[in-house]
Amino acid sequence: MRHLQETSIVGLRAAVGVLMESKSTSPVRIALGWVHDPWRRGPAIELRDGKITFLPGKSMRDVFPAAEAAFPAGSRLEYRIETGDRYIDGDRGQVLGRSLWVIEPDGTKELLVRGFTIYVQPDVAASNLKRAGIPFRVLKTYDGPNGQHIETDVAVTVARSRLQFRVALILGTSSLWLGALAGFFIRDIGAVVVVGVAAFVALAVAAICTGFSKRTTLINLVAALPTYAAGYALAVVCVRHVVGR
Repeated sequence: MRHLQETSIVGLRAAVGVLMESKSTSPVRIALGWVHDPWRRGPAIELRDGKITFLPGKSMRDVFPAAEAAFPAGSRLEYRIETGDRYIDGDRGQVLGRSLWVIEPDGTKELLVRGFTIYVQPDVAASNLKRAGIPFRVLKTYDGPNGQHIETDVAVTVARSRLQFRVALILGTSSLWLGALAGFFIRDIGAVVVVGVAAFVALAVAAICTGFSKRTTLINLVAALPTYAAGYALAVVCVRHVVGR
């Protein structure tokens, strides 16, 4: 009889254990990058039972291993863009790497992943994490030659990621399509040059007004000028050759 009671107690405990495991919260997966990336590089995080797991994109699993960390209630994620100097001291124009951190409520920090590019899109991550109720912060860090360490918050626009991508694509290829239009509609070469210069100046003004650092943006624009001019000139020449002007 006693043996039967002990067996029943053991069986009851086992049943309770199975029941508790079955009541474990289902994992919640949140994308941190472009879902429609044809190369499937966009990472995600998975939340379950007070833990967070970093899941690299399918094509990046050989580069970044999955990483797990504690994620108690009230924790947040922090995406860091680590910068240094590119051309002159203090220009902060060189990106050295990117990293994703877990910041617990007591201030404890734990690194999830670090790399030159980890394919986290801050605007996509901010939008998805906001819907999940997880605080998210983007920082630019700068380590100067004299040992100074500076951290600056980066404002992130939430949502409308597809629209932003299309705008960025249009602006990024502006030298080509502007050159094509100028080559097709304008015969005078002087006017073609004026249109190209005016378009680059307009883009430069917009970039300087919205850039993180005006000096860094100006240096990057100067570096991009030869590429922009070459693309514009190539488009003009190709269109004129096709239409026979």
